[in-house]
Amino acid sequence: MNWYKKSDEDKIGLCLPKEISGWLSRQPESGMGYQRVDLVFSDGSSLLDAIVLNGEELQLPDSFKGKRIKSIQMHREDDRNRT
Repeated sequence: MNWYKKSDEDKIGLCLPKEISGWLSRQPESGMGYQRVDLVFSDGSSLLDAIVLNGEELQLPDSFKGKRIKSIQMHREDDRNRT
């Protein structure tokens, strides 16, 4: 699996589908108005520690534009050490 760690790359905002935003509404916030999530995309690539604003807008590096989300989970600190 290709793990991508976030960087200073340009970001795009993606409005999440209702089923994902509904799931996020039942999860704890990581901070005021945002959640940290880990994503797996349908092409097998992954993104660790992405930010979702207000449970609706996913901040993605520009290189992930157009990719379909396969799964999402809340970010855990111990996931940072994956390579």
